[in-house]
Amino acid sequence: MVEINSHFLSSYKELRPNSVHIINDATQVDYKKVFEENNAPLSFDYLQIDLEVNNGSTLMTLQKLDNEIFDTYKFATVTFEHDIYHTNFANTRLESRNIFKKRGYICVFEDINNQAFDSEVIHPYEDWYVHPDLVDMNNVNNLIENNRTNYVNHPITEKSLLWEDIQYPSI
Repeated sequence: MVEINSHFLSSYKELRPNSVHIINDATQVDYKKVFEENNAPLSFDYLQIDLEVNNGSTLMTLQKLDNEIFDTYKFATVTFEHDIYHTNFANTRLESRNIFKKRGYICVFEDINNQAFDSEVIHPYEDWYVHPDLVDMNNVNNLIENNRTNYVNHPITEKSLLWEDIQYPSI
């Protein structure tokens, strides 16, 4: 768990007692060293990259992970924030999709949105990925198929999906 603001450290330690807590700029962390020093497993259930797109830290951190750990470590599920609704800084959305595709990840849902900010406006802000080596792709394909018609039109992304509208098939 990487957080730049030390103000949150006590809460993180309380709420995530089994996590490794790093207070640092995510673009400056030596991830390979952290993983090796903590005997990290080669596969993880979840990775969330939720940084500031408009200053480049989201894409820089993903590129750093791509260069340092994606050769060795995999994540079953990844949520990646691209914030296309308010910025296209360094083409973060497209560049991130290229990195994940190159690494074998499957984009389950593109342009997930949240209308909590303004009920009249759709805000596509992230993509959701899985790695086929670590998940049951039959279930993932059912999930994708079950939600093809839940996308709505959007002027920037052409289509977007409200995360609350995702329908989960019976397994």
